[in-house]
Amino acid sequence: PFLLFRLTHHFSLGAHWIILYSLYIAYFIPVDKQKSHWYFVILISLMTHLYFTVMIFVIYIFNFFENLYQRKSKKVEIKNLLLKIIFALLIMYILGYFESHPINAVSSGYGIFKIDIFSFFDPQLDNGESWSLLLPNLAGTHLEGFTYLGLGNILLIFLSIIIFFGKKFLHINQTLTFQILRPLNLCFVLFIIWALTTNISILGIEIISVNLPKYLFAILSIFSSTGRFAWPFIYFMIIVSIFFLYRSFSKKVSFSIIISLICIQLLDISFKIFNNSLTISCYSCICTAEQL
Repeated sequence: PFLLFRLTHHFSLGAHWIILYSLYIAYFIPVDKQKSHWYFVILISLMTHLYFTVMIFVIYIFNFFENLYQRKSKKVEIKNLLLKIIFALLIMYILGYFESHPINAVSSGYGIFKIDIFSFFDPQLDNGESWSLLLPNLAGTHLEGFTYLGLGNILLIFLSIIIFFGKKFLHINQTLTFQILRPLNLCFVLFIIWALTTNISILGIEIISVNLPKYLFAILSIFSSTGRFAWPFIYFMIIVSIFFLYRSFSKKVSFSIIISLICIQLLDISFKIFNNSLTISCYSCICTAEQL
């Protein structure tokens, strides 16, 4: 839902395939073949939206530290990191990122444009627009913190958690496609902390508020819409849950479960899919007419 929502008014932030591509590079492509993929995804992200570039670099840097720990050629890894930073800065210069004064990059909203503890289950935006036929509104979600998963994805993640701990309780040996305890996975802890900010709330009620030094606050305010940084964490949880289901059941059973969850997901957000399609079509027609 949070992807489809972006496609109605902020097309560049709908390029979530960039996040998925970064995860694919980090987890499935051998280290010695990753270099060109990282350069490509950095280039594409800078031409799309800077928020995606930040997400990519967070994933890459944690991948870098993991490789640094596991491999002997530390100089090569450090060189690769520096080259990618230089490459990114060069592309930013070519695209005009530095034309504006640095002070213009600082914006208000850090600690406001964030996620709530229950934002993943909240289908309604603060403008009253709901994305669920089945779940009620929960207080506390800002527009930028809208990260509703959809009922199908919620059930998928909860089912995987129940099976995981059920097998632990019954002492059943289980093989995971993703190794949970590895340095790379710590990037998702950073993402979720960054998305919550230092002003943590539950159902709109602030429970923790930490005043940051003004210079640190200014740096963090460059990317004040911190709710967006929850996206990589969400996709990681969904991917791991899907793989875990396939590892836990036979192919026929796991396929049946996934199909059922997809049907629940589509039922839950069906009316918004239809409305969004009309909105996107109208928006495209308007843009075409203006160009003509």
